[in-house]
Amino acid sequence: MTLHKIGKKKRKLSLRPGDVFAYSIDERDFHFGRVVSTDFTLGPWIECLLLYLYNASSDDPQRVPVLSKDDLLIPPIVASDGLFRKGYLIVVDHEPLTNDEVFSRHCFKDVLVEGRFYDDSGAKVRRFEPCGEWALKTDQGLDKTLGQAIADATE
Repeated sequence: MTLHKIGKKKRKLSLRPGDVFAYSIDERDFHFGRVVSTDFTLGPWIECLLLYLYNASSDDPQRVPVLSKDDLLIPPIVASDGLFRKGYLIVVDHEPLTNDEVFSRHCFKDVLVEGRFYDDSGAKVRRFEPCGEWALKTDQGLDKTLGQAIADATE
């Protein structure tokens, strides 16, 4: 498994847009992400999280490097709070988001229908970058996506 648990399980948590979180994919360094939205709708799933995972790391989860939307490790993902509740992602800071830190629109490819893409509102669109998946990421799904991103980066 690429993604490692770094926090304790939690029953309740209160995530907010702008929360900075850490995660570990190699048990040495910490990588970082931001909660962009806590009320994203993905088909029948409401109040999902829209997350950015950056290509920035540190050996200390409290030492957060500069995070830029132009330096994402993977395209934006949609997830439930289960990744936080299970301890794979831990909130380490909070910085209010500015318009410059968030893409004005997001693209997601349909994982079931080849060549179909959606925007934030669920409307069909032509593909634009960065383009994530129109799927709710679980810990296993995020692990697979991160593993592929790491493999692609080392080729």
